[in-house]
Amino acid sequence: MQIAYVRDGAGNRLAARLDASTGWTPVDGVSTIGAVLGAPDVVRAQLATAGALGTGDDLVTSCLDPGATVVAAGLNFHSHLAELGAALPSEPFCFPKNASSVAPPLSTLALPHAVSEMIDYEVELAIVVGSRVRDASEAEAAAAIGGFAVANDVSARDFQVVEGGWVDWIKAKGLDGFLPLGPVTVADQGFDISTSRLRCWVGDDLRQEEAAADMIFSPAALVAYVSRGLTLRPGDVVLSGTPGGIGHSLDPPVYLAPGDVVRCAIDGLGEIRTEFV
Repeated sequence: MQIAYVRDGAGNRLAARLDASTGWTPVDGVSTIGAVLGAPDVVRAQLATAGALGTGDDLVTSCLDPGATVVAAGLNFHSHLAELGAALPSEPFCFPKNASSVAPPLSTLALPHAVSEMIDYEVELAIVVGSRVRDASEAEAAAAIGGFAVANDVSARDFQVVEGGWVDWIKAKGLDGFLPLGPVTVADQGFDISTSRLRCWVGDDLRQEEAAADMIFSPAALVAYVSRGLTLRPGDVVLSGTPGGIGHSLDPPVYLAPGDVVRCAIDGLGEIRTEFV
């Protein structure tokens, strides 16, 4: 089952669908993605009787709850460490993504060239919290994961590689539209992310392809780490980090340009697409 906010005649509302081939059905009795992750069987019962609004991700307006926290992990794939020549981290490295950076799974992003001309893509797994956790063990964190989604951690590289070590994470990672995010797939259906592969295309060029098993820290380990001293609530999101193949690491580096279409996909979760103008 997938969850998102979609357009209908009255505006935006929470809706669910059994899978990408079925229509979006309005959800009653719960008001947030986090709440659905806490009571998925109630929503499934509604899908059997309610009428669908329509099919397709073009109806989706957002896949993040209002006020949700988004924390991203960096340097979490062996292949990404290799392309950067970075050392193996002893614990996760994390930073925030602004909630205002979230974009629908099908979106158009005007390249912010007044701010940066080094805009890059990063396919990532979004781990969605399903129950409240703080100071969690890995076992507790695993039990608290409510769902997964496909994400693109769009990045302004010049704000990450400034000489002298200064980094501006707000500009590097948090500009408007810098987090296209797909519908949330509920994690209680036997879906095993460890067997999936992450892929990213720019146009028809496959730039990134890696097994989720290449992650250094598992989804549960990431959630446990982020929860140290920080309460994670249902609907909050932790991003997995990206595999190797980013444009910044090509020789020479290749950044996104007007007309580029970036597609990010993860087996079992679907695909998102962003056109850059």
